Amino acid sequence: MSKAICPITANARELRQDYVVARLEQLLLLAHLQRQRHITMRDLRSTLALLITGNWSCGDVHAASEQGTHVEVFRSLPFWQAVFTTIDGSDELLGDIAILDPARQPQPGLDRFLHYHQGAASAERRNLFTDGHDLDRANFANEQLWIGALKRRLYFMAQPTTQAPLGRLLMTSEQLLPYRYAAYYITVLRGDADHHQLRERLARGLRRSDGLPMADSGQYFSLRVAYSESQQLAVVKQFPLDQFNVEVQQPQSGMMIESIPEVLILRHNSRYTTARTPAGALRVVDAFSGWG
Repeated sequence: MSKAICPITANARELRQDYVVARLEQLLLLAHLQRQRHITMRDLRSTLALLITGNWSCGDVHAASEQGTHVEVFRSLPFWQAVFTTIDGSDELLGDIAILDPARQPQPGLDRFLHYHQGAASAERRNLFTDGHDLDRANFANEQLWIGALKRRLYFMAQPTTQAPLGRLLMTSEQLLPYRYAAYYITVLRGDADHHQLRERLARGLRRSDGLPMADSGQYFSLRVAYSESQQLAVVKQFPLDQFNVEVQQPQSGMMIESIPEVLILRHNSRYTTARTPAGALRVVDAFSGWG
């Protein structure tokens, strides 16, 4: 009986699925690109052990099953819950991943769909999941906790493209995360992006970060150098895009078995810009959070 409901067995089985591994790898890559810490093999091993067992033993599982309390106590043990909700300091890597929690992200179409499909047996909800396994609303104290848990499970278990019954697109798994352009940023780091398009997107991001509503400045980098709120006046310097190159900084990997790029450098073609400002390097770190 305990084996049939054991969350440790279920975690180990589901974490063997290729699509689950790929989506967990995506979370680890995003945590790495935040550059808060260097993820060691010891960190990774500890994280995977916690995701599988939840720091529970087989004896704990049997005891909960015999006491009839397993539905409540097992609620936080599925790996797709633990990966986003371990914020007690027991695992620093999972603490970094917690900011990516899909439950924190509004998804109006998906939220509306789930709100109107709270029935105990909903074929429409089951069809959202690759494995067809749903979460019973009755096992959660309120709708918010239930929808949050569904979003976390959907990140790992959603169909490649999840749609409503009438065919209206709701979301893809990646859209449940906060970074809209993470996939594009990773493409850039691999060196597969079109550099002209990349410079245009960087220029647009810089304008937006400076609050410059200059829609006709697509072929220039516009940098705000002075601003007066009282006079509603900004001084802006513009530089043609074709005077800049975007470089992917390769890591110094002499002491590493494997490494990946983490940083982009926006560099002017000459030593000095037209404003006699040292070009040096403009490092765009974590840029995928702001490329609108």
